[in-house]
Amino acid sequence: METDLRVLVLALVDVPVNWGKQPAKALIGVVLNTISDVEAPHMRGPDGLSVARVQIDTYADTYARAKEISNAIRTGLNGYRGGRFQGVFLDSVRDSYDTSDTTPLHRASLDFMINYER
Repeated sequence: METDLRVLVLALVDVPVNWGKQPAKALIGVVLNTISDVEAPHMRGPDGLSVARVQIDTYADTYARAKEISNAIRTGLNGYRGGRFQGVFLDSVRDSYDTSDTTPLHRASLDFMINYER
């Protein structure tokens, strides 16, 4: 799922996309994090399907650019179905301002529920 999702997001935006962490000193980019990933319950055992919550954070030096990247991902992923993905659905949206580094960054966060084949 991780590789397929990264490829899908890369097709939607023209910025670096990484799992887990924004590279040091990068001012613009997308970071993907799996918040949860649960196999679908079935009385006969695993059926090969899972549901994952993935947080997608977009970072930029301006709020407008962070939202532009976020909106491109939101438009392209919400309701997406194809390949291993049975359905990708937007669950929540947040904005923040990250001041933990010497160069403050604007962040727009999207949470998606992703139904996929393992």
